[in-house]
Amino acid sequence: MASKPRASPHGGGGDGLERRRVDVLILSAGYGAGHNHAAAAVAEAVQLLRPGTVVQVVDYLDFFPAGLAPATVGIYRLLTKRAPTAYGMLYRLTSRMAHLRLWQSVEYRVGRLSLEAWLREVTPAAVLGTHPLPLGVLGEIRRRTGLDVPVAGLMTDFVGHDEWLKPFVDRYYAPTDAMAAYLGAGGVPGSRLRVTGIPVRRTFWTPPDGRSARGVLGFDPTLPVVLFLTSALGTLGRVPAAVRALLAIPLRFRLVVVTGRDDRLQRQLARWPVDPARLTVLGFEERVALLMAAADVVVTKGGAITLSEAFAVGRPVVIYRPVPGQEAGNAQWVADHGAGRIARDDAALAAAVRMLLTASRVREAVADRARALGRPLAALEVAADLLGLARLPSRPVTAKRPAAP
Repeated sequence: MASKPRASPHGGGGDGLERRRVDVLILSAGYGAGHNHAAAAVAEAVQLLRPGTVVQVVDYLDFFPAGLAPATVGIYRLLTKRAPTAYGMLYRLTSRMAHLRLWQSVEYRVGRLSLEAWLREVTPAAVLGTHPLPLGVLGEIRRRTGLDVPVAGLMTDFVGHDEWLKPFVDRYYAPTDAMAAYLGAGGVPGSRLRVTGIPVRRTFWTPPDGRSARGVLGFDPTLPVVLFLTSALGTLGRVPAAVRALLAIPLRFRLVVVTGRDDRLQRQLARWPVDPARLTVLGFEERVALLMAAADVVVTKGGAITLSEAFAVGRPVVIYRPVPGQEAGNAQWVADHGAGRIARDDAALAAAVRMLLTASRVREAVADRARALGRPLAALEVAADLLGLARLPSRPVTAKRPAAP
């Protein structure tokens, strides 16, 4: 079965993690939700391919000393929200520093001994890292202890960062051919590379067609739908202005805004005197695949997981104010492949959405490009190969391609 770590009663160091035999360990890191979502998607697929497999998804930050993990996450959020240019500079700097031994000795020190001790107790048959930090720590543990466990890395962006380049990794799952080439140029042998796409949750594997999705949600099937997936990082404080700009578009459509865990934003927008058939405000949602299937256009940030979900469903995207760094790189990659548009301000956002709603041929062409980029079964591909590394037999599973809106 799949499980997540219990909260540590001592506030850090992995003290509260389950200590038992683990077949497949998936290590993430809580700097952005995408790494955790990808980990959960692979865990779900492992269970489907081999029921009864003990899978544990662990946030590596759980091994940090008490108080340090929330502090580092807080700095990450502060930079991306309040100082995105500084974050972009830091992103580029850490990529250049990734190969410096002195930097590695500092970066991989925190939490390493706790993880090392825990690994000796749970003895996994294979370990997958969905963030480069735990991958690097695993390398240090291998170098120091001779850890004899297959280690795999799952890239969760469409652009390269040299923190991902680890010579000891037994398998890499790359999102695109270009990223496989990037890893190869960084010294990773071709035999260790698999191009799988970025894993998405099972609800995105076989989404309904647009009309059926609108019926389930109670939406008017004849009215276009624009889905705006907001984020507390970067866009915080800008969402109301963006919503106003979208509502000012002189067209008939339903705007659905998903505020996630930002309860304050949800309450603020819900108080607006706007017809609910014109503006639908939702909080945290598990039905994102259904909402995407119902949409004609998806407005989102530059996170690769959400973009991969939209592509799995075959929906064009407008990427709103991507943060410098991996988000900006992801956004440019999407635009270069014709699967979406980039909007750096509210006026550009409204113009891009209006164009996609009114120019049906353009919208269909962008949707086709998005669908072509989609890899809805990436989680199954990764899980099957990972089980092979762990020498655990699995069964084949298939799913159909997504329908057009």
